Formats: sequence, C-alpha cells, structure tokens
Amino acid sequence: QFAEIVEALWPTGGPDDADAALSAADTGTGLRAMTRDIQAIQPTATAPGTRHARHNAPAHAAERSSRLTSMPHDNGANARAIFPAVPATLPPGSLWIVGTPIGNLEDLSPRAQRVLASADAIFCEDTRVTAKLAARFGLGAARISCPAPRERSREPELLRRLAAGEKVAFVSDAGMPALSDPGERLVAAAAAGGFPVYVVPGPSAVSAAVALSGFSAVPHAFLGFLPSKSGERRRVLQTRRSSGDALVWFEAPHRLAASLEDA
Repeated sequence: QFAEIVEALWPTGGPDDADAALSAADTGTGLRAMTRDIQAIQPTATAPGTRHARHNAPAHAAERSSRLTSMPHDNGANARAIFPAVPATLPPGSLWIVGTPIGNLEDLSPRAQRVLASADAIFCEDTRVTAKLAARFGLGAARISCPAPRERSREPELLRRLAAGEKVAFVSDAGMPALSDPGERLVAAAAAGGFPVYVVPGPSAVSAAVALSGFSAVPHAFLGFLPSKSGERRRVLQTRRSSGDALVWFEAPHRLAASLEDA
C-alpha cells in the first residue's frame, strides 16, 4: 500500500525510482496520517526526464531542509519522510547507511561494496571491526570512529564533510545501523541539515531471528536490549505479555538463560 501511495504522489517525469522511497514514522502514526505528511512535503514537479533539485547537494541544502522536517500529528507523534530517488552513483554531499554482515563476510552485498568503495569517508561504530571489511574488499576510504557514546559529538564533522560535498557512509559493527546500534543521530542530523540520506539494506539479526524462530512474524515487536537486572527486565516483559506479538530482543550470552526464564 505504501509503495502505491508513493508512486501516486510523485509527479510524472519526476524521480525515476519511487519504489526506493524511504519512510520512518514514530509509534502511533497511522498510514493515513503518514500519507498526509507525504503530501505535505511532496517535491515540486520537475520537467520530464530531469531529477529533482534535491540531488544537487549542497547548493540546495536550504530548500531540502524546508521539506525534510518533522511534523506533529493529531496524536502528538512525529513523522519524518525522506524520498530521494536512489542514484546510480553517489552524489556529492550524501549520507549512506549501509548494512553489513552479521557473521559471514560473504553476506556483504555487491551494492554495499560499491557504495563503501565509492565513499570519501566511512563513519564506523568500531574502526577495528570495519578494518576487516576494508581488508577483505579493498576499501580505501578514511575511517572515522563513531561509537554510540560519541555519535552526538561526531555530528558537526559529518555535517562539515557533507557541506564540502563528500560522500559519507556509515556502518555499525554488524547488521543494520540504528537498530540498537549507533546511526540514528547521524541520520537525523543529515536530514535536518538538508542533505539526502540513502540506505543500502543488508543483513539484520532481527529479521534473521524471526525467520528462524518458526513464530508468526506478523505482528512482532523488537525490544532492543532489555535491562540487565532481572526485576527491571521482568517489568518490561510483563507490559508486553498480553500483546500477542512475537517478541525479539538482543541479549548478552551470559544473561541469555536468565532472560528467557524472565520471559
């Protein structure tokens, strides 16, 4: 349904890859409310065969920023919608969120390899982990350490690089960034600054766990990391017990048995 809505909202002759539209919405935002926001930030129609000015970074940063804003809904939730058509090559001043393998380096997709090889800089959760990818696939871009505790402090450097026209990628140690991993702040900072943000989907421990579990995936809820103390963990799980959702969470190996007992 969402893909059909996006295709219907793009003007004829506009971006030619509407299927790659990206959307992020906070909990509580319904499809109707999200559609209202899509319409609110719909780009101005362009001449047939041309791309929208959004891709001419950073010259149109102010114009992009006016469209990539968070808007409140009636229920108090916020939604942000980002619709850059995916280009064949990395445009200057763009941020790329890249999924990486969760255990087998052969799972790095050809597209992810191409994006990382074309980047001017790679922000990494841990440069030592990303160095293994770099050695395996010959990635020569500068690697900038960006673990979760330092993510906010890295925002100014990210914005400076994007404003200078650099093509920047971000990777976490494994899987998709921003899912109980750093990345959320960088994406928000780039979008607020008016720079295009793209995603290169890759392996995800969450989807892999659901697929392997044999449980119904619809609906399921991802809880991230649960509290380390048993009492707090039980309280969190108790609030979800009657939901009927399949629950997925990350856990440290030494707490796995205790965590399952609390569930």
